[in-house]
Amino acid sequence: RKDVVRATDGRQVPWDHSALTGDFYFVPVQIAEVPAAGTVSPAPAAASDDITALKDRLAKLEAEAKTRDAAPPAGAMMTADGIRLAELRARAANLDDLVNDLRKRLTEKSMEQARANPNDKMKLQRDVSNIMLEWTRRGQDLKKVRDEIAVLEGKAGAPAGKNDGNDSQQVAAAIPPVTARPDPNASAAEFAASDNVRLEGREIRSFKAPNPDACRNACAGEAGCIGYQHGRKIPVMGQCQLFSTIDARHDDPSWRSGVSKQPGSLAALPSQPSRSKQGFDFYDRVVVFGSVIKSADADSADGCMTVCRNTSGCKAASFSQLSQASKPMCVVFDSVQATKPHLLTGTSVAILRNRP
Repeated sequence: RKDVVRATDGRQVPWDHSALTGDFYFVPVQIAEVPAAGTVSPAPAAASDDITALKDRLAKLEAEAKTRDAAPPAGAMMTADGIRLAELRARAANLDDLVNDLRKRLTEKSMEQARANPNDKMKLQRDVSNIMLEWTRRGQDLKKVRDEIAVLEGKAGAPAGKNDGNDSQQVAAAIPPVTARPDPNASAAEFAASDNVRLEGREIRSFKAPNPDACRNACAGEAGCIGYQHGRKIPVMGQCQLFSTIDARHDDPSWRSGVSKQPGSLAALPSQPSRSKQGFDFYDRVVVFGSVIKSADADSADGCMTVCRNTSGCKAASFSQLSQASKPMCVVFDSVQATKPHLLTGTSVAILRNRP
């Protein structure tokens, strides 16, 4: 038995099954007397202890077989990477649900803003901006988690024990590069700055910034931003506000502000559309933000274009589907405040009427 176990590297273990209750010989010492024709010798009765032992043995073998079937295959033990992979997959599922929920909330809040009276529009605009910011952040978190999952799944699929001499390169690749310190004056030439001037217009978002340069750079990196202002006195000290439209400028010693020298709400659009059809330009992986007319069902970007064409006052539409399991969404707008690159998983298409 040990020889078989050793020869098969543990894959086979011989076992015996017997119901004999007496001695047995392949070559008997004496030839047994042949019974007379027509007679049948009764089988020896087995002892009850032997039958019980046999049943116990069979039950044990069945239990061992079930354990072997349920056990993971050789090499599939839950290593540290395996545990981390399971945690990441669970987190990715939670983030995917959260991103979908934020997307729905953003649409609902935008529709509420479109129906609101002028006194409530400013508060609702802040709510829309906050949801938009959270949606973008969670989408970036989801992308990072899925990238890490892909790395771990790639390691799991690599042959065990393989060493091609690139270990040092793999370690180096795992170390993130040093990010250069941002130039505080990188966007200075793009804006006309003014001290003691307050802006009035449609606010994109508001947040704390350490200095006017940081506020200006945030505007330069924000799709649709054409102006900024940074608080210099209490109670607005350190507050940074970004604007997509500017209706007026006022003397106010509490603020420093700047206006883009080349304003435009569609700054994030590529120079050429992905395609054009029936008077509409399609931009792949671009998201539209603006004044929402309604949301509707559509199974494709072309279907969403048809919804916009049949909706009075529609200037643009956005078609998106974040995953195969999620429901496609079509939102139509009567005005466009900004466009942004699509940073999440799935599909997003901006559909704009051709500008004359």
